[in-house]
Amino acid sequence: MSLTSFYFFVFVLFVLTVYFIIPIKYRWISLLICSYIFYAFAGIEYVIFLLLTTITTYITGVQLNRYNIDLDNALKRSRSNNKNNIKSLYKKKKKKILLPGLIINLSVLVVFKYTNDFISYINLFVKIFQVDVIVNPITLLVPLGLSYYIFQSVGYLIDLYRNKYRAEKNFFRYALFVSYFPQIIQGPISRYDELSKQLFIGHPFDSIRIKNGVVLMLWGLFKKLVIADRLGILVNTIFNNYPEYLGSYIIIGGVLYSFQVYGDFSGGIDIARGVSEMLGIILPQNFQRPFFATSLQEYWRRWHISLNNWLRDYIFYPISLSKTFVKLGKKCRSLLGQRIGKNLAIYIATLIVRLIMAIWHGMSLKYIVQGLFHGLLIICGIHFAPELKSLINKLKIRTDCFSWKLYQIIRTFILAGIARIIVRADNITVAWEMLKSTITVYNPWILVDGSLFDLGLSSADFMLVIFALLALFCVSLTQECGLHIRESLNKQNIVFQWIIIYGLFICIIIFGIYGFGYDASSFIYQQF
Repeated sequence: MSLTSFYFFVFVLFVLTVYFIIPIKYRWISLLICSYIFYAFAGIEYVIFLLLTTITTYITGVQLNRYNIDLDNALKRSRSNNKNNIKSLYKKKKKKILLPGLIINLSVLVVFKYTNDFISYINLFVKIFQVDVIVNPITLLVPLGLSYYIFQSVGYLIDLYRNKYRAEKNFFRYALFVSYFPQIIQGPISRYDELSKQLFIGHPFDSIRIKNGVVLMLWGLFKKLVIADRLGILVNTIFNNYPEYLGSYIIIGGVLYSFQVYGDFSGGIDIARGVSEMLGIILPQNFQRPFFATSLQEYWRRWHISLNNWLRDYIFYPISLSKTFVKLGKKCRSLLGQRIGKNLAIYIATLIVRLIMAIWHGMSLKYIVQGLFHGLLIICGIHFAPELKSLINKLKIRTDCFSWKLYQIIRTFILAGIARIIVRADNITVAWEMLKSTITVYNPWILVDGSLFDLGLSSADFMLVIFALLALFCVSLTQECGLHIRESLNKQNIVFQWIIIYGLFICIIIFGIYGFGYDASSFIYQQF
């Protein structure tokens, strides 16, 4: 395994040792120190940005908290007919405090993530108008986990603005909430009221919890090293050598890339959650078997759950429930029809959320198109639901059987796979040519004539990845049926438990993709 990965596991062992040696009431302090040591390994200069977010959001939070306390006291003293005026007054005061905190942190995010994207659009614009001016890209290294800890801190501020809970008065405790090392690189994005209850109390040593965390980490490593990184060889060969591989190759590449991204991202989250669970801190689930989704709406409820929930609570609901858009919908009922007018706020909010989710990945045109693709399909699904239901009834199609659900799952997987091809291609033009070739280029024989063995994997590796995907499917199906695998494993004899654990460990060691120059710590979603 790579040296970086080896250091990570040594670091985790060090953290666990220190955490359980020192007195319980001081254990959160050890987590804070270790979290900053961990982040400093990414680059000591990046700690400055972590501190900037921590300090600005802490100060903003404390000020919002003061207004919340004053508001609560004022409401207790006031008459019932005056409470709305008091709430409106304090809302204006809190908004003046909230906005600078949001602007500072979101500006840092925009500058570091999107400066060069803006420059590329400027160069495209001046090229269209034949202006002989070229703006050179700026070398900016995005601090690891920047969008994750900023989104988490911004969510904390918005919750305080809504008076959901009291602010953290202890700066160092709040600093731990922002910097908690298992989740800072690629999530999940936690909520303060859920995570703080676990971070600061200190947890006793629990061998069963340690074992459960190890199993979850090993499963994450299996998905990352055995599945995702092996599939990455095939995917890179197909997508990096366009137009040599077209037609059925693109279909195969899209399917495999979907599994690669899932194995990579969910594997990384499993490792983070496993480390945290060993410390006694349960992080929220970020994936819930998205390939079993029967619609794109359900797909996004199962994929990157913490970010989608963040967008739902802080973007979708404020837009869809805002008086402005509700009024706009009422006005449009006579022009656009009753159904569109009634759902207009939902349609607009859905499209904005999907575009924000896409732009979160990048500002290039292919991401924007992917966001529009998902957003418009979801809107169409909502809008034409009555017509679809009517058609199903006319055709007398049964919807309470397995075949209908299987059709929905396959349909959703295909639509999500098309979006994956769009973002994996070099640009939107190449993506269009690739997708078009799936219809215009007919070469299904590559599935049986051995052509797939020329994509970088041997026949043995192909068989291995097929068995690994079958294992992933079986585990996912078992979980989808409601069985908790780790709990069931704990009920078995101790010898059987350790056979499974050691077997998984040996499988990763033998079949994992790594070697000289390979960095197993490089996860796809670190760049976001």
